[in-house]
Amino acid sequence: MVRFFRVLYGSTMSKPDFEILDLHTIALLIDYERISGSVSDPRFRHTKLREIASPDGHCATILLDPIWEEVPPYRPGQGFVLDIASPSKDHDVPENFLGPRSLDSLKTLPESRLETIFHQIRGHNGCFQIIAILQAFANLYEQDQPIHVRLADGTDFISTLSSRYIYEYILEFPRQTTVSVTLPPPGSPAGTASQSRYTGELDTMLHAVWCFPAPDQGPNVFLDIASMQFGEVGRSSSGHFFLLKKQSEWEDFADKIAEGRNEPKVSMGVSSSGDPELEEWFIKVAKR
Repeated sequence: MVRFFRVLYGSTMSKPDFEILDLHTIALLIDYERISGSVSDPRFRHTKLREIASPDGHCATILLDPIWEEVPPYRPGQGFVLDIASPSKDHDVPENFLGPRSLDSLKTLPESRLETIFHQIRGHNGCFQIIAILQAFANLYEQDQPIHVRLADGTDFISTLSSRYIYEYILEFPRQTTVSVTLPPPGSPAGTASQSRYTGELDTMLHAVWCFPAPDQGPNVFLDIASMQFGEVGRSSSGHFFLLKKQSEWEDFADKIAEGRNEPKVSMGVSSSGDPELEEWFIKVAKR
């Protein structure tokens, strides 16, 4: 994914033609490679949606962990059961998210609903992973590498990779809990446990975004590629599976996913995860 994008300046602007990176395009490519590319998240590779839990948290084929029943009543829950399919060369995309063991009721889901579930599941614990991938991507360039920041509302400025910040929030009382249960693949030894992954089950959770301040005291612009872990509310108005917004607009989004949040912790980078395989995966995604 190491490539340049050309932005041409016309006669109304004083800067000459030059090649820069484009933040929106970077977000599109990183999101795809992390979710569906050949080096996609190994936790969800080759998984197929088997069923969706009923509104009261029950499933037709398995029992969810007891913690599902302990979620406070003011916090709605969504539960998903996944099978692991035989490995193939096909990339994981919403169009092939249903498999042979998927319940018939899933085959009538609207396309947009299936897209949301696909990205919501894969967004689990995604914000710091994505920050680390973006950091690995930035490390492939000189720190004064120009980057074009543009929004649909006309916000448009040139920044540099070294001008980025990480805004880390503690979200208080998330408005929804999501659990995905990945069943053992066929042929697993007897007693092999399923993998349950929760988002928003506690009264607080961490969430982080990339920030690019506009020059001349303009608005901060936030990039949140993990927004889809909160469901449809995390999809952009243009249909993308991430949010690239002014800080004030992102805060409006934050109000929809949690009852409150603290003042952000601002930093320039994240520390190593301490997991060599995970760190290697960050670099692989960045280089794609």
